[in-house]
Amino acid sequence: MPSSFLVRLAAVSLVCALAVAADVKTLKSLVEECRFSINDYRFDLCPLFESAEALKQIITSQAVTPPTVTKIVYQLSLNGPLSRSEKLPDHEQCPDGTWFCMTTINRRTEPYESEDPRILQVVPIVFDAPDSSAASSEGFGVVAGLGKSDGKTHPTLLVRLTGGQYVNKPQRALLVFRCNHKSEEPTQPTYSWSWNGTHAFDWTTKYACGHARGADTAPGSPHDPGIPPGEDQDLIGTLPERHWITKHSLTTILLCAA
Repeated sequence: MPSSFLVRLAAVSLVCALAVAADVKTLKSLVEECRFSINDYRFDLCPLFESAEALKQIITSQAVTPPTVTKIVYQLSLNGPLSRSEKLPDHEQCPDGTWFCMTTINRRTEPYESEDPRILQVVPIVFDAPDSSAASSEGFGVVAGLGKSDGKTHPTLLVRLTGGQYVNKPQRALLVFRCNHKSEEPTQPTYSWSWNGTHAFDWTTKYACGHARGADTAPGSPHDPGIPPGEDQDLIGTLPERHWITKHSLTTILLCAA
């Protein structure tokens, strides 16, 4: 089984685990409550959101799909609903109340490059307007939890945002914050994967290096005396391979896919 597939399966199981885990933090907004604690870790993501540019993100990916080219555009607003365009008709953009929106655009290649592109999908992923038909049964919510750690690396910080639906299927976003003490800020999220209504984005930043309460230094910090001299100080909180696929995680995935 390819390693990339194993990573996706593990990440999906973490999304599902957030729904039932006791050690999670419910937030009103990731920006308004950017300082919080989970278990023994304190996080301060506030520096990530100091600029207006950081609060509004556009992430694109493109794939060659002969005889066409397909482009996927994610618009992310971290502090409230996205603004709507007066130039586009309503059916070609996400409805009012959408925080995260995915648009799939398709165009034909030569000799039809002069044709206008076609919008194939408009998906409200994170949505906050409960009386709208675009709202899912889950409702709008922001929940933070921790990924696995081997004790030498920072646990991955997972933030799940919900509220939208598409063709009667609930949609949700997963922000995977990974610790890197040497990251050059400001950093930005990147698209990772999508599956079964979940759209995942990686965000590697030094602000994801949570500080362990009751300890002088957090695991993996540059001044952590537990790291032998000469070892790589650039520790990123990823799942150890032994946690990637287990009977429990596969069962969780199957339950969440139902």
